[in-house]
Amino acid sequence: MPDLRISALPVLAAVDIATGDELPFFDASAAETKRVTVASLDSRWIQVTSLDADIATLVLPASTTISAFGATLIDDATNTAARTTLGLGNAATMTVDADLATLVLPASTTISAAGAALIDDATATAQIATLGLDADIATLVLPASTTISAFGATLVDDANAATARTTLGIILRGEKEFTVPGTLVVGAGILRVYFTRTVTVTNVWASVATAPTGATAIFDVNRNGTTIFTTQANRPTIAISGFSDLTSSPDVTSFVSGDYLTVDVDQIGSTIAGANAVVGIEFTEII
Repeated sequence: MPDLRISALPVLAAVDIATGDELPFFDASAAETKRVTVASLDSRWIQVTSLDADIATLVLPASTTISAFGATLIDDATNTAARTTLGLGNAATMTVDADLATLVLPASTTISAAGAALIDDATATAQIATLGLDADIATLVLPASTTISAFGATLVDDANAATARTTLGIILRGEKEFTVPGTLVVGAGILRVYFTRTVTVTNVWASVATAPTGATAIFDVNRNGTTIFTTQANRPTIAISGFSDLTSSPDVTSFVSGDYLTVDVDQIGSTIAGANAVVGIEFTEII
């Protein structure tokens, strides 16, 4: 039946109302609609015996409109049913860190997948692992003004002193020299010079006091009896009437402690052989 004001109650005698029915009526003094229970009836009046307590304290602005969806929400009997109506899924059963209760983010905040993986870490150690940082970073304290350059980064991540020296380019340069006195004669060298550390041969040079004529003078350098000039055309070669060849690049460059060098005279001048030769082997060593 339609809502009736108190002033309209006399017409209820003609309406099919039974004891125990609930009726809405408008209370002009409170400017609100209330629900009452009919206790008894006669042709002139209705006796009101009860009033829903929540309705008595429910105050809505005059402009309030409850939508069809709102009606499906407020008639839910339990909070579980209400969450279902709101489409919250399993939000009610999710475990939430207590710290989130005090976490306030700007409305525009978006947390990426990587960000989520970071903020759910339980410890700083776990966060360092998530960020892919070296564990030693956790104990590294730098002044606030410290700036690490790209080169500095390549230095501080070195695992040991030897690697750091390589990064810094700290090397020793050395040279071993063979003297071939007198007039040059073709033949294999018998004098051995040993290395006691790991080195890298970088250049071989040769010179003579008396220039060869008629043909060039060619020398060879061997490691443990085998030429280091796999490309024989690169052997130190002193031109006809020349006195030196200062740049010859060997193919075999790595030497370790115990390796030895020998020097051969492979060719001499055909008219004047050449004389008093010196062959130098330059090398570097990382300290």
